[in-house]
Amino acid sequence: MKRIILAVLVGLGAVPVHATDWALNSTLTENVEVNDNPYLRAVVAGAFDSYSNIAANAVAKTPDSKFNFDGDINYRKYWGPGAADAPTESMGGDAKLHYENYGKNSADRTYLDAGWTRQSTAFALLGQLGLVTNSQGFIDNTSLSGGVDHAITNLDTISLSGRSSYTSYDPGGGGTTFVDSGATGSWRHRVNSQTTFSASSDVEELSYNNTLNSSVTMLKENLGVDATLSPLLIFSGTAGVAYVKTDNGSPAISLASLSPNASSSGSAADFITNMVLTYKMYPDTTITFNGIQSISPSLVGSLMETTSVGASVNYTVNSKETLSFGTNGSRTTSSGTTSDYMSTSVTYGYLFTREWSAQLTYRYMHRFADSGTAASGLVIDPVTGIPVPTSSALGAANSNSIMLVVSRSVSVLPDGY
Repeated sequence: MKRIILAVLVGLGAVPVHATDWALNSTLTENVEVNDNPYLRAVVAGAFDSYSNIAANAVAKTPDSKFNFDGDINYRKYWGPGAADAPTESMGGDAKLHYENYGKNSADRTYLDAGWTRQSTAFALLGQLGLVTNSQGFIDNTSLSGGVDHAITNLDTISLSGRSSYTSYDPGGGGTTFVDSGATGSWRHRVNSQTTFSASSDVEELSYNNTLNSSVTMLKENLGVDATLSPLLIFSGTAGVAYVKTDNGSPAISLASLSPNASSSGSAADFITNMVLTYKMYPDTTITFNGIQSISPSLVGSLMETTSVGASVNYTVNSKETLSFGTNGSRTTSSGTTSDYMSTSVTYGYLFTREWSAQLTYRYMHRFADSGTAASGLVIDPVTGIPVPTSSALGAANSNSIMLVVSRSVSVLPDGY
């Protein structure tokens, strides 16, 4: 599976594109942060964080097609007492290729995507699951996807797509490799210029390379609506149900409602939704409310049920300055452990020139005491899925951080060449 995806990735990058228009852009970003508790530990200790990223984008266009390449390399480093006995250094990167071809109708297209991503295992677990581990090595993800969009009438569009990805570890013993494959079919009907209804069906299967040959099958059915309620108020949302079936499961791939026995099988169903309400209060002020409930695999293949609600206010001060406020509350359930977080932030942005920009952010984050498996004296090793004892449960913790981001974007080859 991995060899097939890698072959397509290389082949897609070698596709000759006889383009009439070219564009090549590069962005250099430097991020520095001071945080009094970066790992949200019970005993507060501060640390300094530096994050560097170099990204490149190339686009080639013809009248009926487009080829796009995105790539980046990043490096992160922590210093200070707050980084003791925790991962302090990581390096990663990714490459993504996208090709699409248009039909006679602007809504008709076929597309193909390929990608590869590498990131530190320890930092990936910290960023997605909030877990501090001493895991070594890297997580590699190679993916391939494609699809078709077709307008069957002036008001109706259908879409079909398929995808597959392979997750592996370097070195090879760093975790359980798995394949994540799926297909999605959707239909959109435009009622009028203000309202569009949609329906989608998605099936996904995860196959794990472990001694039990474990697998997870997920079926998601959604109905949605995009509505311009007024010139100032826009709503977009979907709601539906997710059905999850585990065969020969293990704790790393079982929802809390499924039996955690190593050789068990089971099923569960739950509500899923993704909703956004945007209100343009003034020409220079926009308020956004959002709510999400989803079930999806984490980077290491464990199932995650995530519930999140948030709000943000974006204010354009003038042509160079912006100000934004945001708050968010979330709950993540994975492998029998529930983690609750709350955060709020304020960001000031300034555009120095067309190439140079900066953002200054203050963020407060609170983690509530974990409940479930971890609270009872066990945590789940997120790499192997094996429950291991811990000396104490994860308690409540706070962090305050100030972050400065400086970016420079350069058009090496402006659009149109």
